[in-house]
Amino acid sequence: MEQGAPTAADKRRIMDGIEELHWVAALKPTNIGVPAFKDASREYLEISVLTAELRATAKAPRLIELIHRTIPYPLLLVSVHNGTLGLSVAHKRGRKAKAKGRRKEVRQISLNAESPRPEESAFSGNMALSRLPARDLFALYGGWHDRLPPRSGADYGQFHPAGVA
Repeated sequence: MEQGAPTAADKRRIMDGIEELHWVAALKPTNIGVPAFKDASREYLEISVLTAELRATAKAPRLIELIHRTIPYPLLLVSVHNGTLGLSVAHKRGRKAKAKGRRKEVRQISLNAESPRPEESAFSGNMALSRLPARDLFALYGGWHDRLPPRSGADYGQFHPAGVA
């Protein structure tokens, strides 16, 4: 919270908005067989997978952005808020981008957790590790990133089939 919450209001959002936060997995070359990635500006040594149960009163878009900002690794965040399942990713900023203060672009999609439509189920299947590029962790994470809609305005994207193979 110290690193990811720049304002007192954001700290309150985190404290008041998260019911539970669980670290589920660390996807590493040794456990998924996909090589790490490193170039002059980025380093993807692992991908963290977290689940977050958000309280009904939470301002989900801002809270999800804060969670992504706080975790130092590329992150696949699975969130639940008011019966909606959210998947979100945000490419890790490069070393040069950090110095310039650029923010990560969070991409998220919301799916009906209780009774998904057939196209939502198909989309979820396309997010499976076996359906993603396995050249390296950056490419794998990029596969998730490319399947999710960019944030538009103050709202995150609802389900649409863009990027589904």
